[in-house]
Amino acid sequence: MEVLIANVVSFAIGVVAVVFPIAWALARRKLKQLINCVEQFKDVLIKVDQALEDEKVTKEEVKQIWKEIKEMFSACEKLYR
Repeated sequence: MEVLIANVVSFAIGVVAVVFPIAWALARRKLKQLINCVEQFKDVLIKVDQALEDEKVTKEEVKQIWKEIKEMFSACEKLYR
């Protein structure tokens, strides 16, 4: 009986040793993608703030803002893949 318990515990430890690093790697990847998404959102806010500094928004500033928005959506889209 003691040998069976030792084998079960040993097996469980082995499974955890294999599964945990895989789960951790997946979680780290998702966290990096989330950080990238938030950084892109920050870039959008910076562009909007810069465009509003002189209280006039030019067509070029609008293009830059849309470019940043597209980059943000692209970065955030990776979270759902």
